[in-house]
Amino acid sequence: MKYLKQFLFIIVIFVAGVLLTLPVISASVDEENYVSEYLDFKYIVNDDDTIMIVNYSGNAEKITIPSEIDGKKITIISNYAFAMNTDLKSITIPDGVTTIRPGVFAYCANLKEIILPATLTTLQSYAFRDCKSLKTITIPEGVKSIPGYCFSECDNLETVVFPSTIESIGEFAFQYCTKLTSINLPSGVREIGFAAFTSCSSLKEITLTQTVTFIGQLVFNRCDELLKISILSPDIKIEKDAFRKCGLAIIYAHNDSTGAAYAKTNKMPLVILK
Repeated sequence: MKYLKQFLFIIVIFVAGVLLTLPVISASVDEENYVSEYLDFKYIVNDDDTIMIVNYSGNAEKITIPSEIDGKKITIISNYAFAMNTDLKSITIPDGVTTIRPGVFAYCANLKEIILPATLTTLQSYAFRDCKSLKTITIPEGVKSIPGYCFSECDNLETVVFPSTIESIGEFAFQYCTKLTSINLPSGVREIGFAAFTSCSSLKEITLTQTVTFIGQLVFNRCDELLKISILSPDIKIEKDAFRKCGLAIIYAHNDSTGAAYAKTNKMPLVILK
C-alpha cells in the first residue's frame, strides 16, 4: 500500500507537470506559425484575410512595401516595424494600407522621403518621432487626426501638407520641429492639443480658422519667432499659457471675440480684424 501511494503520487506530479508546460509549448508553436516572412518582411495574416507587416529585417536604403503577399492585401503596418532603422532613407507605402500604428518609423534618423498611400485613414502616436532627416511630408485625404508625438523632434521638417479632412492635432505632435516656418491648417480643424507646436522656434505665422474651438495649454510655447497669430473663430477656448514665451507675437482677432479677450487678459498686442 505504501509503495502504491508513492507510485500514484509520482503519476499525479508527472501529469500536473505536463499540463503546466502545455500552454507554453502551444504558445511557442502558435507563435512560430503565426508570423510568416516574405523577403525581409515579417507579417501576420489578420482575421479578415488581410496582412499586417510586423517587422522589417533588411538593410536597404530605399524600400517599396509590396501591396500584397500571396494574394492578400497589406492593410496595416504594426507597432515599431521599422523603428530605429538607420539604413532607411526612402520608403513608399502602397495603396491598400489604411493604418500606421504607433512608432512605426520612430528614430529612423536618415529617413528623408516618405510616400503615404491615398488609402491611409489612421496615423497613430509616435509614428515618425525623431525622423531627423525628414524635410517634407504630405498627409493624404482621409486622415482625420495627427496623434500625439507623431512628428515630435523632426527637427529638419520644413513643410507639412495637411489634408482637408484633419479635425484634430494631438499633444506634442510637432514639438521641437525647429525648421517649420509656417503652418496652413485646413478649415476643418477643431482642436489642437497640449503643447502640439511647442518649441517650433522658426514658426513665424499661424492662422486659426473659424472651425477651431479649442487650443490646449502650451500649444505654441517657446515659438520664439512667432509674429502673427490670426484667430478667426469668434468663440474659441484658449487654455492657460497657450502662447507662453512668444514675446514677439501679435494677436489678430475680431472685436468682442474670445481671442481678443485672451490678448487683453494676457497683455499681448492686439489688432482688431474687420
